[in-house]
Amino acid sequence: MGVYAETSGASITCKNKKVAEAIYNILKVQADKSDENGNSFATELDYDDGLVVFHASSGRVQNLEWQLQQIWEAIKDIDGVEELQASFLVEGDGVYFCNE
Repeated sequence: MGVYAETSGASITCKNKKVAEAIYNILKVQADKSDENGNSFATELDYDDGLVVFHASSGRVQNLEWQLQQIWEAIKDIDGVEELQASFLVEGDGVYFCNE
């Protein structure tokens, strides 16, 4: 078992709305699906004038990185795709400090 990670508000910047709609349609095929381990692929998918946003998660941070790499590989050569940006929220225990 790995460390859970998710990206909320991951974004793909596109040249214009037409390109964003095309990317949205490509990702929509996998949207709102998750596998038997709870990993989600491009859920909460939406687009507007040149920006596609989505959420993705995985029980392993490395798998989430791989998922996003697969998205990038699928869309990077489409004319008008500029970048994919995704910040991760990673599960952790944190710390606790106390004066007795």
